[in-house]
Amino acid sequence: MTLLLRITRTLGLLAVLLTAAAAVVWWGWGRAAHERACVASCQSNLKQIALAVQMYASDNDGRLPPADHFLELSELVWPYTKNRSVFYCPSGFREGRNIYEYAWNRHLSGKSVASLGSLAKEPMLFDRKPWHGGKRNAVRFQGGPYPTDEPVPIRQLPESVFRRYTAPGYRVSRELEKAFRWGNLRAAERLYCEALKEAGDNPRVAPRVYEELIIVQCKLGKLGPAEITWEKLKRQYPRRRASRHGEGSPRQRKARCRAGHVSVPEGGLGDVVTAGSSGPAATAEVD
Repeated sequence: MTLLLRITRTLGLLAVLLTAAAAVVWWGWGRAAHERACVASCQSNLKQIALAVQMYASDNDGRLPPADHFLELSELVWPYTKNRSVFYCPSGFREGRNIYEYAWNRHLSGKSVASLGSLAKEPMLFDRKPWHGGKRNAVRFQGGPYPTDEPVPIRQLPESVFRRYTAPGYRVSRELEKAFRWGNLRAAERLYCEALKEAGDNPRVAPRVYEELIIVQCKLGKLGPAEITWEKLKRQYPRRRASRHGEGSPRQRKARCRAGHVSVPEGGLGDVVTAGSSGPAATAEVD
């Protein structure tokens, strides 16, 4: 009986050790696979932003965006991306702040593409911090993304600037993208309300979110809530000049929705576009 008990205890201990060893191996393999996926996603984001910068330059006589830092750059190129989630690095957004995780080489600000010279060899966009095992992903004006551990021309910004450019977070941006992909306007309405809370009173983002929320509410036939949202927008941003597709009260917008002249922005947190128009619409401005 004692021998049988010892054998049972030994087998139990062996099973526990084997389970623990398998868990350690699986954890290490899973983390490595997850990190590889994050690196690939990050490089894809940088590639999309670089393409948006090239499109901006093409529409502005071959000049790169006149931005001192990435937060300014994101406001200039987001009409070309139609998706704010690409501004978040999958390995960096876990900090819990609704701040974009990439940086912009300000030496390229406003430069002519034809006269870049040696600047074309410098990284144009890169991770704000070395998120990926001590390395950053970077991309040049022409060429694909690549990992690097070399110094980059990054500019340290004060906390006040970060607060000024607070935007809807990564989760809301991704969920909005999915909601529009599946045509779920009810979920989009809820997510726009969450986006307003996360954006705070940022005059560069909140007016657009208000405007797109009104369009979604009109599409859903919720004219009363749309009127309330419209009054909030006018009260909080009285000096704001609306975009060319966001003019008029919700009743006028509802009529345009029924006539098919206004469509819900694709991807969420993007531009409001008119049916049949091409290119990004004019963005809202705040004096």
